[in-house]
Amino acid sequence: MTSKESSIGSSVVLSERSLKVEMPPQLLRGVYLHQCLGGWGRHWASADPAEQACDFRLSRPTQRIDNFLSHDWKTSRWLKLAALLVVFNSRAAAVATLLVSVSVGILRASSVLPDEAWTVALGHVTFFSVFFGWQRLRSFCRPRTVFLDKLCIAQHDAALKEQGILGLAAFLDIADELTVLWSPRTLQRLWCVYEISTFLRKPEKRKQVHIIPVKLALMLCVNSLSWFVMAGGYSVIANTSGREVSWARTLLGSLCMCFAAVLFPWTYYVGIGMMEDLSTLPQQLSNFRIQDAESMCCSRQHVHPETQQDVPCDRELVFATLQQWFGRAGDAPGKHLTDFNRLVRKELAPSVLKSVGRDHLPVWYTLYMAVSGSTPFLSDCISLLAKGPPGNLSSGGTVIWGIRTFISFAYVPVLAVLATRLNLCFCWHGFRMAHHSACRSRFCVAVLLSQLGIIIVATFWALFFIPSSQVEASSWIPIVPFLLLLAATATLFRNGCMPDGETSSESAAATSRKERLEPLQSGVPNNGQKRGDEEESTFEV
Repeated sequence: MTSKESSIGSSVVLSERSLKVEMPPQLLRGVYLHQCLGGWGRHWASADPAEQACDFRLSRPTQRIDNFLSHDWKTSRWLKLAALLVVFNSRAAAVATLLVSVSVGILRASSVLPDEAWTVALGHVTFFSVFFGWQRLRSFCRPRTVFLDKLCIAQHDAALKEQGILGLAAFLDIADELTVLWSPRTLQRLWCVYEISTFLRKPEKRKQVHIIPVKLALMLCVNSLSWFVMAGGYSVIANTSGREVSWARTLLGSLCMCFAAVLFPWTYYVGIGMMEDLSTLPQQLSNFRIQDAESMCCSRQHVHPETQQDVPCDRELVFATLQQWFGRAGDAPGKHLTDFNRLVRKELAPSVLKSVGRDHLPVWYTLYMAVSGSTPFLSDCISLLAKGPPGNLSSGGTVIWGIRTFISFAYVPVLAVLATRLNLCFCWHGFRMAHHSACRSRFCVAVLLSQLGIIIVATFWALFFIPSSQVEASSWIPIVPFLLLLAATATLFRNGCMPDGETSSESAAATSRKERLEPLQSGVPNNGQKRGDEEESTFEV
């Protein structure tokens, strides 16, 4: 049973009190992120009541929280784990992989390490070790402190739990950032919206609301894994030497390439599902009304499912607090809710849609995840540069050879970034195909689009590597395809792949319509019939 929401566990007291912005210091608690992620995110799953006291002891009193984690309890624990790893660990993993790859290249050039292809694996091991274990490593110097409702609010003690729910704003006030693990339910849940409203009430904190769609993180993870496997397989085949082991390396490389080919359709499958979710985001933001947010108490007609006693309305509690924050003396009834709705649409919505709208990718997360699969091969590039160019090259030819050697490494990471961006475009069109064409199977559409993606990647690869093998080492011709690839990647990230009108016209019209109608809707809570099977999105009990 859940309860941040619902006050079902402490209904009488909640009806007599209001939400607070202050908490006793001993109850103002945070938990280290590595503990929050422990056991492959086990704390994000439903808890055994017998473990609630132990879970609460993982948190500790604090005067500062780095990230307040807002989420919906019905969203898969694995999706949220993937999102947290991408948000908090991907940059460290990418930087560590780069440093290790450069170091391995220098050590190979200095003959400290053998100049062999297997040393590239050190970079791959580094990425996965840091990606999954960075917060544990960081805990030895400065651990990141976060708020996770289940661990920071006592679930085993009704009185302490009530104080934690009432003082939720106090946790948000000491948080530097609000990290929203977004799913389609997030903006439909009353308490998730309350968390956002608490941050938005302070102008200096409005830019510290960061939203990451959980399926976007999963898509980046699957896409990154496919490039890791594909790059590794190609490297094994390309570095085959010696007749005794040639067949074994070729077999291993071929298996890697086949596995990557299997992963490619799953990247599109996850991406199409993500697009299905993201297709609702512009409308959710442009039509946002906190009056429409759902709560457990209203879905159950304010009757406790076990005791059959009356339960007070969470809406009244939250709306009264919003009136204190956004209302003014003499305002018409419900105007504070109208003002808050407009704040979400005008200030929060544009920044969210710009960073994670259906035709946008977070650039840095994309770079960290897509490029890291090829970064370890930088050690090969450094080793080749250290050996020097082939003989009989002029000074100008030596410079061109050096540039081409670096480009031979850089081409694949840039191609991976371009392919990831194209995946998003194809997934959007795949979502439309799955809903507006005869082929309504998401998997079939994913397989079809993956073949198109493979053809495009293979074409770009051939444009560079085939000319490189046919011309002299001092020829500048292979540099041209690389410049074209850079231009195509930059253009696609800058301009997207769908017309602005397709993403904005409906949202603008819906926003205008809502703003015309809202003054006529006085903010009276919508206590209409809600789905009885809805669970509250925040506090696990």
